[in-house]
Amino acid sequence: MSRYLLIAFCAVLSLSAQSRERRYALLLDTPPVIEQVNAADAKSPGNAAALGAQARVAASQDRVRAAIDTARVKITGGSDLLVNALYVRATPEDAKTLERLPGVERVVWMRPYKRMDEPGLNLVKGTQGWTPLGGERNAGLGVRIGIIDSGVDHTHPALQDTSLPPPAGGRRCSGSDCDFTNNKVIAARSYVVRLDRPDDLSPRDRVGHGTAVAAIAAGLRTAGPAGTIIGVAPRAYVGNYKVFGSPGVNDGTYGDVLEAALRDAFNDGMDVVTLSLGVPAEWTPLDQVCGQNRNRPCDPFAYAVFNAVQAGMSVVVAA
Repeated sequence: MSRYLLIAFCAVLSLSAQSRERRYALLLDTPPVIEQVNAADAKSPGNAAALGAQARVAASQDRVRAAIDTARVKITGGSDLLVNALYVRATPEDAKTLERLPGVERVVWMRPYKRMDEPGLNLVKGTQGWTPLGGERNAGLGVRIGIIDSGVDHTHPALQDTSLPPPAGGRRCSGSDCDFTNNKVIAARSYVVRLDRPDDLSPRDRVGHGTAVAAIAAGLRTAGPAGTIIGVAPRAYVGNYKVFGSPGVNDGTYGDVLEAALRDAFNDGMDVVTLSLGVPAEWTPLDQVCGQNRNRPCDPFAYAVFNAVQAGMSVVVAA
């Protein structure tokens, strides 16, 4: 009987440890690729300078990976382009141990982000910006807008435009995800596999939030149930980067998931990215007072956004 009690006790301890696990980003002291080469080189496949930078970042990550006790800490991923980081699941106690590893500059707890929106085309005087472009028919023409959100419904009338030419480089998707693209929605990627629970892994929008954001940003003039709707840049292309899952299953997302989507949007050539989401702030956006050695934002995802903007991408964030 005592043997069974011991097994049950150990099982309870294991479940207790799992319930206390959090997501953390380990920011490493080697600069990311985008800080070592220019944006054009970073996007160019086979570029010698970019490959050298990638090798240096990979070496820094390998050294830290080798030092992590994987029996206690689960390594869930990493990033090298906009930030040099490893992502892990660990208890708060183990996170403190990770901070002392050589090569680790800082360990940051990644709290869940929630969806946000505040539509207001007239508030931002969007239609007034169409005049210099020749009117609504040219507003956004050729521009690529990435929607990092709950997915995009490519069948929505506001997001279909058969008159748009094929984008340079083709559509950005793989396998069955390409079924969620059309002439206007030219990229479809899902990151739901990185979230906490099993869910619909396709780029399909099961919430409606991402589709609404896409329509606000780039929707064609369409009759809606409450009146006519139109986006700020109705002739723009749309990229679908799904980071939220189904309602009641994966309602939140995390900084490592957002960074992966931002990195892909950057590589896919998106000119603009929207982030209609947020989390209560621990720091101001560009706060650098957090015990680090180099001048960069304290928040890991803000750091990735900062580097994307420095490289020429426009990023619009909910306030």
